[in-house]
Amino acid sequence: MTRHQTTVERAAALLRERPLDETSPAPEPALQHHEPTPASAPPQGRDKAAVRPNEAGDRPEASTHAGAEPGRDASKTSPLVRLDLQRLEARGFVSPHAPTTRAAEEFRLIKRQLLHRIYTGTTPRHGGNVMVVTSSAPLEGKTFVSVNLAISLATERDLHVLLVDADVVRPSVFKTLGLTGQQGLVDVLEDETLDLSDLIVRTDIAKLSLLHAGSRNTMATELLSSERMTRLLDELATRYPDRIVILDSPPLLAASEASVLAHKCAQVVFVVEAERTSEAMLKSALHLIGDCQNISLILNKSRMSIGSKSFSYYYHSYGDRRR
Repeated sequence: MTRHQTTVERAAALLRERPLDETSPAPEPALQHHEPTPASAPPQGRDKAAVRPNEAGDRPEASTHAGAEPGRDASKTSPLVRLDLQRLEARGFVSPHAPTTRAAEEFRLIKRQLLHRIYTGTTPRHGGNVMVVTSSAPLEGKTFVSVNLAISLATERDLHVLLVDADVVRPSVFKTLGLTGQQGLVDVLEDETLDLSDLIVRTDIAKLSLLHAGSRNTMATELLSSERMTRLLDELATRYPDRIVILDSPPLLAASEASVLAHKCAQVVFVVEAERTSEAMLKSALHLIGDCQNISLILNKSRMSIGSKSFSYYYHSYGDRRR
């Protein structure tokens, strides 16, 4: 048994052994494996597409662009920002243009478990569509997971995804996607005159929108723990029943904002780096979110090849049959 297997199994055991409310279901950690991939380094060698927040709308079904969201209020539309999908694919990210890669299949397995917790049949569980992605320490791959999970969920026929860069200490979602951003989450929390829908950015992935972390603020923890943040998340969760909200959070052991966000969200996706995250780190991080009920563990940067041969052979055959 390898060390990273032991670490994750112990983490799962810690989750199972937590004292739970008698009415709360026991958590069922989800364990998946991914090839080593840089988690949050910004793409190099291309011009960044500037985002003009005052043009970014969240209700654009009147637009003829691919990113228009059917059923949204047509009063606000915005230009699309275009993602360099080829560059993202080269860096190991999921792409709607390459749906049969190993990474795409792994994130399909992950999202099915998360979606199962949101829906019973076709009835959404209130608030379950807001999830936070975090880790114990920096560079474990939380942003890599956040972006891939968002893109994978955006390929669902009946869902729209809002990916929020909630790492207000070191925001990296926009950098990872080759974009720049200005106002965002922190600004909306601090200034009640700002309209959230003016700051949401549509992408050329038809059902994927983004929200920047916003301005630096020394009182970010207090802003995120405020009642206004609770109301904002409730609004995002309930305004459109087909929306999934993903928050890319700071690491739990690196910033106080992370545990605040975890307690605001219905699901916690906890990224564990293979062969690096120690049992002590896991215990410390899980202690900070010990009363969160829905915690899923994702093993990232693993060298294990569970199912990789069968995936590879199946898709090779599938490609041959389509020729």
